[in-house]
Amino acid sequence: MRESHNKQYVDLPRVNERELLRLLRQFNAPAAESLPPGIQRQIQRGKPLPPGIAKRFDGSLAGHLPRYPGYEWERVGADVVLIEAATRVVVDILVGALR
Repeated sequence: MRESHNKQYVDLPRVNERELLRLLRQFNAPAAESLPPGIQRQIQRGKPLPPGIAKRFDGSLAGHLPRYPGYEWERVGADVVLIEAATRVVVDILVGALR
């Protein structure tokens, strides 16, 4: 975190979406259905991930996903989300990446 003119800024990870999608295809990430619209609307950057709807990646794919200290990748329906591990706040969303 840095301060500039009395404002605090957080340096968030920069996600290379193209590379992430390539890895998902290369390691045959399981396809998934989209969430119901009411639940889908609850998944937003800067908001905590609703409990119980996310699943972790497993197998060799999990070991090859980009790593950012303090952050985790999870699957939410057909979307892939990057969350801050301590707070479960959504940092980035790749909508429909698992269709």
